[in-house]
Amino acid sequence: MNFQAIVSINPTQGGNFTPNKNGVMPVALKPVNGKVPAHRVANAQTYILDGTVAQITGLVPGKLAWVSFDELEANEYGRNFRVTKIADISPMDALTAGSNLGAPEMVNCVGKKEEKSEETASAAGFAESKF
Repeated sequence: MNFQAIVSINPTQGGNFTPNKNGVMPVALKPVNGKVPAHRVANAQTYILDGTVAQITGLVPGKLAWVSFDELEANEYGRNFRVTKIADISPMDALTAGSNLGAPEMVNCVGKKEEKSEETASAAGFAESKF
């Protein structure tokens, strides 16, 4: 499965989040437009991403970004997705993206891997028109 979404990037807060071995806290990716996989917990409201991966990918807390989620092979923890930043997005662009990416949605991806489906066809028009 592949997804695209505009997400707000937020610092994680609370008792269950701790810094990784590099001392970097994870970030929470909350959908503003488009679909985001909920791959660890079925009713998740955000996608939690390792802080070092977020830094390498260029995802900065407090910003909006257009990202893709590409499914990889599952491991002992469940399904995995590679998060790739496509572009930084202004708040105005996030408003106009809704017609192309759709309403914000967390898609339940907990459990067994499904057959590939094309989730990003409508997003392609947005990509060509904006960038």
